[in-house]
Amino acid sequence: MPFRNKVDGGVYCNNPTLTAIIEAQTYFDKDLAELQVLSIGTGHQKFTESNSKKIISKFGILYWINPFKKRLIDLFFQGQTQQTQNLIKLISKNTQNPTQKKFEYYRIDTELDNGCNIDLDETNPEKLDILSDKAVREFQKNGHLVINTFFK
Repeated sequence: MPFRNKVDGGVYCNNPTLTAIIEAQTYFDKDLAELQVLSIGTGHQKFTESNSKKIISKFGILYWINPFKKRLIDLFFQGQTQQTQNLIKLISKNTQNPTQKKFEYYRIDTELDNGCNIDLDETNPEKLDILSDKAVREFQKNGHLVINTFFK
């Protein structure tokens, strides 16, 4: 049967880190202790609204399927990403010695606030400049740790 129906990896595996770990173990015969995993996300948006009863009462179907906000799609993508994070935290724990990890893992995924609502196919130069500035700040915050952990 020919392979005709293709699905983007972001639909079923928005955060491919766990898949990469499994593939490293399976196809390259690597133990967890041999792995060093650096995961770089594309940013995430928090679902925050005012706590007023007026806003909370609007969390019905129209809130989630609003065509201008894409909340439901974002929720699915972020849910999959968070589940991957949770599973990696579980498999990286050393239950015999809680101060040690089974393998090196670090994730960088900046929060995109309301002023930084950027689609994956964004072309607006002003929004891309905002995203670029966020990337520079993330590197300033995490660059030293990443370089010393993964590139020495």
